[in-house]
Amino acid sequence: MDTRLGKLNLFNGLDTKSGPLVIEIPPNVLGMIDNHWFEYVGDVGNAGPDKGKGGEYLLLPPGYDGEIPEGYFVLRTSTYGNLFFWRGFLENGSTATAVENTRKFAKVYPLSEADNPPPMKIIKVSGKELNTIHANDFLRGSDDIVQYEPAGSYHAEVLGQLAAVGV
Repeated sequence: MDTRLGKLNLFNGLDTKSGPLVIEIPPNVLGMIDNHWFEYVGDVGNAGPDKGKGGEYLLLPPGYDGEIPEGYFVLRTSTYGNLFFWRGFLENGSTATAVENTRKFAKVYPLSEADNPPPMKIIKVSGKELNTIHANDFLRGSDDIVQYEPAGSYHAEVLGQLAAVGV
């Protein structure tokens, strides 16, 4: 959580390969979910269907045709891997409320564990050195993604170009 710039940021990778995920959103955040190809899946928080009040979202994996319980804002993704991030806001010049709401309300867990959600572990990385540069082997990384995701999850012309170079 970076509070140096007057905001609270939360970044998370979501994997739906094992099934739907429940995402509990705190109030007064602005966020979104993109699929593994960085295509828009949906908004959460102030711009989402919870309208900044917080709420429970259900992220469904590609091709999911199982039961969808009531009470969730439902989002469908075309990939197993997804990028999820949001930011909280200052109140009276402080991030305290955003941090408290995140600790209190933010959770991500499999739908199969909805009756007994595991505790959420939040790791503070503010001020820590992180290597965010991807590996130099672009083709191997691309191949890993292509092989992991459903065959129809991306544009055929791009997958064809990747196939032409061995991916």
